[in-house]
Amino acid sequence: MKSIIIAAVALAIAIPLCVFAQRSNRSENKRVEGATIRDNKATLKAGYEFVRVSENKVSIRRMRTNDIGGSFTCLCGKGDGSCSASVSGSVLICLPESCEGSCTISVVVGTGSHKRP
Repeated sequence: MKSIIIAAVALAIAIPLCVFAQRSNRSENKRVEGATIRDNKATLKAGYEFVRVSENKVSIRRMRTNDIGGSFTCLCGKGDGSCSASVSGSVLICLPESCEGSCTISVVVGTGSHKRP
């Protein structure tokens, strides 16, 4: 009986920790130097610029030092479709191209230092 209670308490602690770990891995929770990410949209802070890498990928660069603070990739949430990264001023959003579902922003933090081409 005592071992059943201990197992139940262990599960009661482990399940919320697993849920928290999964939630903390979402793009909205990652922090990229120079941008804020909210509602599947990235907004630049002053002193940073977007640099297009490909149709669906954009890096963020600090203008003063040319350091890359991270990158954003637009991914299709359903099927084999594609999404494009659309930049308008200081805002990045992901738009569906051939995606059947919605597009999401995937975040890579701190990709290093690169000089302007």
